[in-house]
Amino acid sequence: MLRSKRQIPNRIYAGAAALVAVVVVAVVVVVVTADGPTTKFPFSSLGGPGISGTSAAPVTADSSGTSGEGTVASRSYLELAEVGIEKTSEWWHGSADWFYDQLGSNPNRAQVTLWGSNGMFEALDEIAIADPTAKTKAAVETFARGEQRYWNPNLKPVPGYSPQVGEQSSSQPTWYDDNAWIGIAFLDAYRATGNHTYVTDAERAFAFIAAGGWDAKQGGGMWWSTEHQWLSGEALAAASELAARLYQTTNQAEYLTDAETYIGWANKNLLRPQGVYVPVASTPFPYLIEPDSYVNRGRTGAPGIRMCMEGRGICGTDSTEVTPCKTGSKSCKPGTLVIVKCAAGANGCKPGSTISGPAGANGNCSNGAKTCKASQPTRGGASFNTTEPGGGAATAGPATAANKKTSAGPERVAMPHDGEGAVVAAMTALCEATGKQSWCTEADQRARDDIKWLAPFADGPQYDSVLIRGLLALYSENHDARLYDFAVKLAGLITKHVQTSPNVYLRGWDGRPVPSTPYGSLRTDAGSIGVFADLATLKPPSRAAMRAADGAASGRVPKGPA
Repeated sequence: MLRSKRQIPNRIYAGAAALVAVVVVAVVVVVVTADGPTTKFPFSSLGGPGISGTSAAPVTADSSGTSGEGTVASRSYLELAEVGIEKTSEWWHGSADWFYDQLGSNPNRAQVTLWGSNGMFEALDEIAIADPTAKTKAAVETFARGEQRYWNPNLKPVPGYSPQVGEQSSSQPTWYDDNAWIGIAFLDAYRATGNHTYVTDAERAFAFIAAGGWDAKQGGGMWWSTEHQWLSGEALAAASELAARLYQTTNQAEYLTDAETYIGWANKNLLRPQGVYVPVASTPFPYLIEPDSYVNRGRTGAPGIRMCMEGRGICGTDSTEVTPCKTGSKSCKPGTLVIVKCAAGANGCKPGSTISGPAGANGNCSNGAKTCKASQPTRGGASFNTTEPGGGAATAGPATAANKKTSAGPERVAMPHDGEGAVVAAMTALCEATGKQSWCTEADQRARDDIKWLAPFADGPQYDSVLIRGLLALYSENHDARLYDFAVKLAGLITKHVQTSPNVYLRGWDGRPVPSTPYGSLRTDAGSIGVFADLATLKPPSRAAMRAADGAASGRVPKGPA
């Protein structure tokens, strides 16, 4: 069992003043130039000759199946990623030398949050890994210096990365998953540049998580934030990947122990019979964890929720596809979620009632759920328990992780798509670092189940791109062409349906508005660009392998708008 507050490695904070000085100098480098404040992030020549202002159509592989630098497919995706990154200058906030969270003239927009900037950081990392030039590495270094400004040395019990640049309060509410994601991005920056400073940045992020995130008092689980509102599968998964990657990078046994513990707990408490983790939670604010467009696709144990699109067709309780639908709610409006089936034991759940969105979620009761009591944690009036793994299927982890499982079950946890991808990436990293094939075997099974049960991917690009990155991390290890094929098909959807202007990607991958996300968010755009960047780093399979993978029984391929 993990200690609730770890002894932080002395080497991380030894010479803390020197580290602070480095960060201060870094900020000066970002903010000040010989001519005063910069007005544009230095992306203008990142792509080099041949980068046009329009997107190129991606290809799957070259005719011979050979690969490496210069492969047709990789080069095409690299170009898409680089021109997309150049267009992110539209979010640039010149007076602050950083990015806005949203495009446009919204008076409430602010500088991008730590979470909101993470997808762009990862895309830059992957571009530099795929195309390791002085320019691409410099872009990573510059952006990393900007990310270091989120560091809050005053947080308790140990310092960590705050949600906004410059927040220095010791009691600033801070998210554990944000710290895990930034730690992972710093490790990718280390891969891209070889600058070991970023390993230290990642270790400091993990030290913050380990000091206050793990809920040892109640048998495990990872808190969502320092306010300890609820446990979060997403935070747990991201911490699992960070721990696994740190073990892979540093070979320190404590990181292996932590990764095994976190994954073992998730398998014990969150894994469903279908091989995916609990997708929704019984928190009073489920839309903050799983977007309100979540659709139950035949999963056992969750209330039946369908999206009412245009009133065309009927939502059956056993439907397995996202289809335009209506139920007994005669006034169903496009975009409204409608309950079509209640979970066993759900109190106050009424088929045909609607989920009114954030306002209704805040009140704990949905419109139409007349017997719902405000004290019940509900999603649209349907109280349901996420603690039972069901069917004894939550024992799939390797023996080392299985021995660390706990008997206590959580009550308010969920695993959005980015969490699923982080777990696959964590298992892959552990397979590579330990040499134990059991981790690769489990990662492979989890990936297959993710594609089967979670497609079509409609959580939002900022979440789904992390899942794709996890699948492609596994592909880089096992060379399963089906994983690459699935990512390529998604990339095709992005190029066809997601652009709102040339090389700007503000729609969901199904061509619809991104759920639970303000229009024009940088994280939406960067999520789609990240898919191109991830594909650019990989050796494509041969055409023969792609033909064999195409149409294989690896899950439903998402479809664009009709």
